[in-house]
Amino acid sequence: GFEGYTDFDRPRGFESVKNEWTISESVYNRLHSMEPAKDIFRSLGYDITQFDLIVSHNRGMNVNCEGLKARYVSWATGGFEGVVSSVDYLLIYNDHQYPKINNPKTKVGKIVIGKPIPNFCPVERKDYIFQCTAIKDCFSVQEVADFCEKNEILGIFAGPNSDGQVIFNRYAQYIGEISEEEKIGHLKRCRLTTLLHKAHTCFSLSAVEALSVGTPIACYNQLFWPEMIAHQRNGFFIDKNNFNQSLLEAYHNADKLDGFDIHLSSYRYSEEQMCFSFMSAFREIMEDIKKSK
Repeated sequence: GFEGYTDFDRPRGFESVKNEWTISESVYNRLHSMEPAKDIFRSLGYDITQFDLIVSHNRGMNVNCEGLKARYVSWATGGFEGVVSSVDYLLIYNDHQYPKINNPKTKVGKIVIGKPIPNFCPVERKDYIFQCTAIKDCFSVQEVADFCEKNEILGIFAGPNSDGQVIFNRYAQYIGEISEEEKIGHLKRCRLTTLLHKAHTCFSLSAVEALSVGTPIACYNQLFWPEMIAHQRNGFFIDKNNFNQSLLEAYHNADKLDGFDIHLSSYRYSEEQMCFSFMSAFREIMEDIKKSK
């Protein structure tokens, strides 16, 4: 959208967050108040009247497209909250994620979120479980920590621990926040990685990372996981009602799965597939706009 603007390096009304440009809080508040988007951006020096699309990943924010030819496109990050009425096109990652849409005219398309997939290089596995988060409210972290102690299996937990509620033990070790390189190293070496989501979420890039290095995933048979994991092929579905036994079986059977087959399953979520899916979705939207004129 900023192609051709000479002030791209310092766009007015935007700020840098983690090395990416995002709209400033004041602009966000003006958009959220339903002030016409064309007036907001005109006051910042941008003429958006000839744009074809307005794209945002915040599907909960209404945008007043009055006086614009642009259609409003969003994609469904996060959980299952409703989609505001001004969204013309909604892109989702998986069928289970289909959220409540307040506008019956909103059209839905499919996209893929992915990462660069490295070449498969098998390494010697160690006998431990790795989990790259320790946020109790989102994942069954305490359950895995208790499992490790009960069965005398080493578990290494890393990443955010913002709630600080998990009680670790001599078998369940919390190593704090680590670098991306250290995280990949653990995913390569561990026997099994656990990603047992309790909270509603739409995707896991950590899962793509695990699969890409040939590591099976233990997860619940819910949310987006059935589209990503085939039980006893590239991971295991854990029974909540028989947690200890089903996770123990997954741990002992993990090395029976073929690492290369697990690796191959990650290519559905490659960076190339992601780019292709987004471009295909935007082409379909543009074609639909042409037909509706």
